[in-house]
Amino acid sequence: FGLCRVSCMNAIRQYVKNITSVSTQKSVNEVRYHMHLAWQRLANNISPWRVKVRNRLQQMNGVWLHWGCGRRRLDGWINIDGWKSDATDYVHDLRTKLPFSDNAVELIFSEHVLEHVEFSVAENVLADFFRILQPGGKVRLVVPDLDKCCQAYLNRDKAWFSVVDAARVTAGDGLNHIFYSHFHRYIYDYETLALVLQKAGF
Repeated sequence: FGLCRVSCMNAIRQYVKNITSVSTQKSVNEVRYHMHLAWQRLANNISPWRVKVRNRLQQMNGVWLHWGCGRRRLDGWINIDGWKSDATDYVHDLRTKLPFSDNAVELIFSEHVLEHVEFSVAENVLADFFRILQPGGKVRLVVPDLDKCCQAYLNRDKAWFSVVDAARVTAGDGLNHIFYSHFHRYIYDYETLALVLQKAGF
């Protein structure tokens, strides 16, 4: 019965995908995205287990934080993400205030996550990083490089896009894929990211 149910659900999803436009599918995905994160925020306040974990995190000091871990677990770090996987220690809407006390975190590492946060929210996220960091603490942020993307496009270097993303027919296709795929919200150059960090207190 379980396999039959999964097959039926997959068939329904494929049918809906086939009869709806790409723009409609993107709208549906947006709604699912926001509903999922809203549920995580609610669960973090009503689930006894999650409340217990959150309270424990609030008491910790000298934390090494892996912000937006996805499916990649770093041993010795607190791995936080908006989606549950074998890697996550705590599921959390990454756009909201983190469950750590002021000056409790020694290191923050985030790789290819900030570009998935709306630009209008990014300054608040980074200001919260500043809040939880100890004096002398360090943040390492890795994001797609807008300068390199534009240089590759101007050089018509579709091979570059194929290496950093996936095989692309043209450089223009590669550039658009960086901007419009993977739920990317904003692609930073060094100048813009530095400015947002400064506004956040760094």
